Amino acid sequence: MSALGDQCTTKKLEAKQIVAKETKTPTTIFYSDADTGGSTITKGLVMFRSNGGAIAMTLPNGTDGDIVEFVHIVGGNLIDITGAFRAPAAKVRFSATAGGYVKCLWHSTAWFIIGRDSDALAGATAVANMPEIQ
Repeated sequence: MSALGDQCTTKKLEAKQIVAKETKTPTTIFYSDADTGGSTITKGLVMFRSNGGAIAMTLPNGTDGDIVEFVHIVGGNLIDITGAFRAPAAKVRFSATAGGYVKCLWHSTAWFIIGRDSDALAGATAVANMPEIQ
């Protein structure tokens, strides 16, 4: 008998047990869309292009387990995202330089910021272009 006991069994993984993950075309938000209210942030991957002007949008409430990822792909202006973020965060701000990334997970009554990154190298006291949590 092993340390796992006599209840340990093994099975082969069959193709019918593998569920394909839904793929979705990313939402690309241009300054002109945000300025006229033409885009809505939804769960999934959201790519921002702020080369036409600053973007200020609200992330609507989700349902448990929803994940949304933001990537600033073309820079030029600030991006502010407000929503029901877990305190003390009130908004996420991307700098005018492209390359910032933020990942959020909805749980219960708030968006939890579970990741953020920058395409810049870390300096002695900060990481350039890191999205700010304000």
